[in-house]
Amino acid sequence: MVRKLNSAAALVLAGLFALPPAMAAAGPLPAGVATRQSDEGLALALSDGKPLYRLDLDRMAKRRRGASQVAAERCAGVCDRLWRPVPAPKGLPAEGDWTATPRPSGAQLTYKGDPLYSFAGESLAEAEKLQVAPPYFSSYTAKPTSMVDGVPLATLYWHPALYQPPAPEAKTPAGVTLHWSKTAYVFADAENHELYVSKSGRACQADCAGFQPLVAPLAALPVGEWRPVEAAAGGRYWAYQGRIAHRATSADAEPPATGWRPLELR
Repeated sequence: MVRKLNSAAALVLAGLFALPPAMAAAGPLPAGVATRQSDEGLALALSDGKPLYRLDLDRMAKRRRGASQVAAERCAGVCDRLWRPVPAPKGLPAEGDWTATPRPSGAQLTYKGDPLYSFAGESLAEAEKLQVAPPYFSSYTAKPTSMVDGVPLATLYWHPALYQPPAPEAKTPAGVTLHWSKTAYVFADAENHELYVSKSGRACQADCAGFQPLVAPLAALPVGEWRPVEAAAGGRYWAYQGRIAHRATSADAEPPATGWRPLELR
């Protein structure tokens, strides 16, 4: 089935991800913070590669009156032994994606309302050994639910902090939109289905697996990096930076085979 875009991301950390210039310029990261690429999205990390986390109790504290006290009761002492608030650099604005959350130990770096933490141990197995009272609070130092090469990725309550760069400005033809898709901004059609481009950049002529070139109206004029082009076999199609965009012919169409990829913003 043709993939629809969403901003959900999961949590398998891999190699470093280099943002395209348009996105890198859109919103720099605070000092000491980097991003790591995963199979399902970008995650925040310290500059030395250690993952950063958010805690679901922090979100509960924003939704419920008195939840901050519950968070303190469940996490104080226990959490502080292995989970370290990330210090906020000086000069952060009072509003925006990057802010500071006051704490007794000092301001904590916060991304989109989620205070950020680093894990002080080598493995979340260390957290499992902590003695917690009453016992039903022990879930907050539980075994990891996800590990990769010994790196703790998540527990039931601690989750890697995912990152989405600010959306850059991009001029597009009518019916073409720009969306975040896990690790990059990609173009989509009016129904929010990803657009694709072939390895050759030319229009698909046969065996297109339910995809066809994105038709440009006869009166269409260039828009930003988009140009209407005449195909050799006939037809007028939209091309982005010289590569002809393709869309699904139905909601059940599978993404194109090898040699095709989503049309990313450059």
